[in-house]
Amino acid sequence: MSRKKSFVLVETLIALSIATLAIFFLLDLQSQQRQQITRLKIQINRQRTQLETKFYAQK
Repeated sequence: MSRKKSFVLVETLIALSIATLAIFFLLDLQSQQRQQITRLKIQINRQRTQLETKFYAQK
């Protein structure tokens, strides 16, 4: 294999590695956001239940 082809191959492998790392980073970020959304939904439902309980207790 010539040096030029070898260099192009190495560049391509580096580019693929960087792209793969970027994809994994974005997937991890998406997973963290989903977990945060789930926690917020749970918190909202708890607070809604508490407010409903207080409201109906006052009636």
